[in-house]
Amino acid sequence: MINCSQKMRKMRQIIKKILLFLQIDWIDTIRLNIFSLPFKQGRKFPILLFKAKLRIARGSFVRLDIAPRQCSFGMIKLGCRYSKNVLASRGIQIDLASTGGLIFRGSGIIGHGSNIVCRKNGAVSIGRNFRISGNFSLCSHTSICIGENLSCSWGVSIYDTDFHETKDAVTGIPIEMTKQVSIGNNCWLCQKCTLLKGSSISDWTTVGALALVNRSFSDLPSYSVLAGIPAKPVLKKIRRTDQAVIANLHDWNLTSGLRLLNPLPAVEAD
Repeated sequence: MINCSQKMRKMRQIIKKILLFLQIDWIDTIRLNIFSLPFKQGRKFPILLFKAKLRIARGSFVRLDIAPRQCSFGMIKLGCRYSKNVLASRGIQIDLASTGGLIFRGSGIIGHGSNIVCRKNGAVSIGRNFRISGNFSLCSHTSICIGENLSCSWGVSIYDTDFHETKDAVTGIPIEMTKQVSIGNNCWLCQKCTLLKGSSISDWTTVGALALVNRSFSDLPSYSVLAGIPAKPVLKKIRRTDQAVIANLHDWNLTSGLRLLNPLPAVEAD
């Protein structure tokens, strides 16, 4: 019985890999890896796109900022079906038309129904081991910097711009339209929260479901929780144990090849 169950488990894993392979948008995957990345990286096809809509205008770029030995096939998966809570039919839209670009600093996943858009001077940097469930929306006109080990639920939005020029109706003074967004290491963004221009959160911060962050909280202590509209710190502090495990594995790639998630090694959090 044990041998039979093991064989069935292996068979299911093989079937999942085949199905995942068939879902890859190979045209845009080849375009991105071969024509955007250096050849030594691109030939390994480290970035896989699923149901993609890809546009990289002249002057913008996608970059994988890692050591050559860390580059491996499928270490970044964008637009794949990752969470059952996301019902979107599309995969991912990447639309880069800015003087900046999109930089990945390690492996990770962005689920389906997501989009990353850069305009004007927009630049986006995402740290290693990011996990984004899906229905994710990010738009940069200046700078969005995301740290390592981000855990992001579905329906999260991050914008560093108001999109429209405005001014104070009384004084007539123009209101700054864009301002950098910064997200620390090991942060947890819960479902349908929103981070607007000027948002800044420190390491190990949790942003609660439906919260609206619209200012800097970079001086908060570790394990702080932000909740509400607009978001404010709450008294309770929480720490996700699985985040702590991932943070301790400095050389571990979250994803590899055609597997969505490697099982967490048996390492105790400090």
